[in-house]
Amino acid sequence: MSSYAVRRRPDSPPRTLGTLNIVFGIIALCWGLCNDTMLMALPTLMQLAGESTTTTQRMLDEKQRRTLESLKEEEAAAKTQAEKDRLRKAQASLRASKVVVTSTAQTEMLSKFQIHDRRFFVHYATALVTGLILNTAMIVAGVGLLRLRPWGRTLSLWVAGLHIVRLVAMTASMVVIVGPIWTAMSASMTAATATAGMDPEAIRSTRELNRAIDIALQAGMFVLGLIYPIVTLWLLNTRSSLAALGLAKSPEPLPFDDWPASAPAPSRGPAADVGPSKLAGVLPDARGPRRIGILGIIIALALLMTCNLPSMIFTAFLPAYVPMMRAMEKTQAKQFADERLRGIEEARAKEAAARTEAEWAEAHAEVQAREATPPQPPQPQAMFFEAMDDRRVKPYLWLDAATGIALNVAMFVGAIGLIQLREWGRKTSNWVAAIKVLRIAAALALGVGVVAPAIGLAMGDSLGKFLAQMPTVPRRGTSPAELKKFMTIGWTAGLIVFELLALVWPVIVLWVLSRPGARAACQRPGRGGRDLS
Repeated sequence: MSSYAVRRRPDSPPRTLGTLNIVFGIIALCWGLCNDTMLMALPTLMQLAGESTTTTQRMLDEKQRRTLESLKEEEAAAKTQAEKDRLRKAQASLRASKVVVTSTAQTEMLSKFQIHDRRFFVHYATALVTGLILNTAMIVAGVGLLRLRPWGRTLSLWVAGLHIVRLVAMTASMVVIVGPIWTAMSASMTAATATAGMDPEAIRSTRELNRAIDIALQAGMFVLGLIYPIVTLWLLNTRSSLAALGLAKSPEPLPFDDWPASAPAPSRGPAADVGPSKLAGVLPDARGPRRIGILGIIIALALLMTCNLPSMIFTAFLPAYVPMMRAMEKTQAKQFADERLRGIEEARAKEAAARTEAEWAEAHAEVQAREATPPQPPQPQAMFFEAMDDRRVKPYLWLDAATGIALNVAMFVGAIGLIQLREWGRKTSNWVAAIKVLRIAAALALGVGVVAPAIGLAMGDSLGKFLAQMPTVPRRGTSPAELKKFMTIGWTAGLIVFELLALVWPVIVLWVLSRPGARAACQRPGRGGRDLS
């Protein structure tokens, strides 16, 4: 009796590896170009950021100076004493309400982001160049494996071995050379922030946490980086791969044309899970599963690297960031209070040194304006981190990151099975997609009902209080109640849009992999399905 069968694919292992070589090579190539180039340019970018804030402050000061000159001209041209007094008070109020865009601590912190050790740049330049060469070679080797060329195997083996050597060398360089450079620069920046609000124990615990996370990240990247080269070295030396490339005799030397493209289902047999009538005479179509497999690998890696792992790292860093940002706010508050007192003392000195009635009146008005104007409030730098560290939000972040990592790793594994047209790959991908749909529904319920309101209320309250104290900000639309409402609506809308977009992929997977042709392509002998012969 006939069975569900399509042409056998003894060439599946090397071609699957060829596809993965191309996918991983392109991803690693783009990552290396962006990451290593950015790290080499980071000191310069931070310097430019510091210069940009200085330039912005200079522009604001120049604008204030021009406004003061204009008011002075109006005062000189005024015909009544009342008009002169009004313009004089306007000038004093303008001087007292000077806006500072950044604190001295922040400016100093940016200025301390300097790296003069050439070994730092040599490390990342070496990583960039070797990565470009090896990842380009990996893509070329993948093309060779897809075409079943022996040179593709040879090149893949060389690339895998050199990747391991490069990983060991770069990790050792990171630990011995680059790591201490980052640590020294971080210590210099911490000292420059004048963290008056942080006690020594808090500073010490923050540094220890950062060091522990750095070690965990380096260890994790080292282990993950070893997996694929080792799999490549193993898979390309199996008998089936050697046979597919013509380098060894196949254990089952059956010609492809011995197998029909499709076959009717048997009248009876153990086919309860698929139903004989549903796949009777169905032409197996491998395009859907394989395309879903390739895209699944790319999407799983992209989500792991850009969403799940950064989210987990961010959540782990929250206990360190909150006191650091609070310390920055306290430093800013002290600086702005000191600047206010210094301005009052300067105005009183002008008042005492005045020689004419006009000079005394101008200085006296400035003293009154400065005394009546509270110091500029510190920028609410901790509000975002405090909102995320809320007891209603933080468990959600941990759960979201943990389930995301688990599901995307499972999606990656299932995608590899789909590329090989394995039934277990199809089932795994279907289960992952179904669980993702349930996870998105749960995330929407928790996010809209608990998380978004908590974040919106916390950030709206902090931002509203900050803007209410700023003398140059219009009062309309900036009350804490209005900002809470606006922030809550914004976070809720953003969460809904994000989750609805995340729903697209699992729905596509469930639809494509449920097609009869896709099921028939995966449910055949030697592919993890049932043998119905």
